[in-house]
Amino acid sequence: MRYIASQIGRSIRIVALSLPLADARDVSQWLGCNANASFNFHPSVRPLPLSLHIQGFNISHAASRFAAMTKPIYNAVVRHAGSKPCAVFVPSRRWARLLAADLLALAAAQKRPGRFLHARPDLVQPFLKRLSDKVRNYVIPAQNRVPSY
Repeated sequence: MRYIASQIGRSIRIVALSLPLADARDVSQWLGCNANASFNFHPSVRPLPLSLHIQGFNISHAASRFAAMTKPIYNAVVRHAGSKPCAVFVPSRRWARLLAADLLALAAAQKRPGRFLHARPDLVQPFLKRLSDKVRNYVIPAQNRVPSY
């Protein structure tokens, strides 16, 4: 967007909504906003408290880093979130899908295939048609699966 603004010679107004950011000032500077044009709600005004946990990995090869991060991400989600909602940020939609499948596989390996399923299986059934067979088997264990016709 900044590149487009520089090419057309006009300012572009950006309105962004997100989770509270720890580095909102840095993000607003990167977007080219002055201090008066940006606002960030403090995490303490959220209806649900927000806690932030960051774990870094010093592996330069992206695929190797992703493979090394999967198990620690699973452990962090289980330890810090439990049954509460959490967000894990990854660089792309593809990585989000891969990570979701890996997290479901890790839960199944610990004999907890429904660990992340907080809905009745019959409510999830209509959405299963969109999932690949690999993911579908982790989401609903065979004994709880509603047959689809």
